[in-house]
Amino acid sequence: MIYIDFYLDGFKINGHANFAKKGYDIVCSAISGISFGSVNWFEKKDILLFKSDEKKLMPEIALNEKNKIGISLIEEQILSIVNSYPKFCEYKKHNKELE
Repeated sequence: MIYIDFYLDGFKINGHANFAKKGYDIVCSAISGISFGSVNWFEKKDILLFKSDEKKLMPEIALNEKNKIGISLIEEQILSIVNSYPKFCEYKKHNKELE
């Protein structure tokens, strides 16, 4: 299961979908592609914190109008995967900043 938490200023993604064996898991691939690729959209100065390893991603983004739109766009893309594969992804929305 991939656990996805969206906050006002970023998101956390943990786990593995287990849709298929490692290297063939389209759910993990989609979530990873969206999240890692999208983080590159932000200006380096606006990425306040970035933690990553094989099973975890947590960027914290400076809040301004442009970045709020960027976070929202990432969230919408992630939600399209979550809605297509609900048995493999768990999504939660938090109305606060990253902890």
